Amino acid sequence: MEYTNEILEEIEFKKASYNGKYSRWYWSMSEIYKSSKYKKRSDRINDCLNLWHWDKYQENKLLDLQKVNRCMNNRFCPNCKLLEVSKFIHKFRNVYESYINEGYKFYMLTLTIPNCSGDNLRDTIDKLNKSFRVLTEKFSYDINSKKSYKDRYFKIDGGIKVLEINFNEERHNIFNEGFHPHFHCIVMIKDYIEDYLLEKNIKCGYSTKRKSIDYKSLIDFQIGKLWSMIWYDDILSKENIDSIDYHPSEVFYDKEETKKCLQVDFKQLDEGGIYEVFKYTFKDTDIKNYYVFSTLVQALENKRIRQGFGSLYNMKCEDIEEGEIQELSLEIKENPVSLLTYEINELVTTYRNYKKISRFNRQIDNNIK
Repeated sequence: MEYTNEILEEIEFKKASYNGKYSRWYWSMSEIYKSSKYKKRSDRINDCLNLWHWDKYQENKLLDLQKVNRCMNNRFCPNCKLLEVSKFIHKFRNVYESYINEGYKFYMLTLTIPNCSGDNLRDTIDKLNKSFRVLTEKFSYDINSKKSYKDRYFKIDGGIKVLEINFNEERHNIFNEGFHPHFHCIVMIKDYIEDYLLEKNIKCGYSTKRKSIDYKSLIDFQIGKLWSMIWYDDILSKENIDSIDYHPSEVFYDKEETKKCLQVDFKQLDEGGIYEVFKYTFKDTDIKNYYVFSTLVQALENKRIRQGFGSLYNMKCEDIEEGEIQELSLEIKENPVSLLTYEINELVTTYRNYKKISRFNRQIDNNIK
């Protein structure tokens, strides 16, 4: 890949905006919790991208990256996060094309739950994962299995689920429910799905996010009803499922008004959907203060944020390996000299007229923000 001056300036902006702040907050956590691991993370995220080792080809005006220090596997470093997601999208495209050739179609499924407090975030994520396993059993087991849902519209063969967490400061201040964990999923299906099942022509409530009326499909209704019942631990007997009056335009589906009609969204997957699913687990702009940061760090400790299921269960979704080094083509034959640069600014000033490349199979996709 090529590190254009524009890419390097964006990297420098992200580093200046977030790395120092996150480093200070990690340091605070190390002091509060007496933990050396947070001290190490503080040092690493602060020093990330502070040393670049290049092979310099002066006649060709070319810098060939050999090594760069990174904090590695740190979900809170904006540049490492971008690189990790980019590598995974590159890997997923190969899997996607392979299954498309086998006759599968891919869809995007969003599953929401009620907001929660920071104190309950980790437990809520645990429950979210357990509820997801139950839901996928209903749509992936053989139709004759006791764990399957007999009236389902299709069978889900596999996919990838990605955890996203939003933070709403107003809800936090008023209700102490500022965190909104939910899943974005890519699901692969070989069954034929009738077009009318996907049509979002059933009028529901007003979407404050999109500032428009929300419309749902019959598939949204079916998955939403089961998802809501699973979340609230309802018994999933056919009689119980049929008797519950779920409608996503309503707030609750029970008379006591304690069980919410949880929203889901099911639609065909396109290129934009791939970015939407994989781009981030949390927005850096949501991490407004130390409280939000430390809550997310502890809630996500030792948890997978991307994970395959079904046919894609064994797909490695995090800590993707680097690819093989590529061949180097020079216009002018010359031997390189070793060059160390310590600041990104040096690359876009002193070496602005140099082409800067990495010959490893690292993919940074500019569509990911």
